[in-house]
Amino acid sequence: MWGLLNLLPIYPLDGGRVARELFTLRDARSGVIQSLQLSAGTAVLVAAYALLNGKIFMTLMFGFLAYGSFQAWQAYQGRWR
Repeated sequence: MWGLLNLLPIYPLDGGRVARELFTLRDARSGVIQSLQLSAGTAVLVAAYALLNGKIFMTLMFGFLAYGSFQAWQAYQGRWR
């Protein structure tokens, strides 16, 4: 199961790193921001799913990953303005 979770496009998981590379192939500047938006959104959805199913540890883990992606997204937006 961990192998499948690891492929989700959530940074810093492997799927998030692959998504970032694919987004930055097209445009380096906005690619990082787009990959972090995808990462934050996906992590929030997984955390909500885990919460609805009573998986507290999974909720906390993906909530933390969503928060980290959101913070990085805000930092990158501020740097590129």
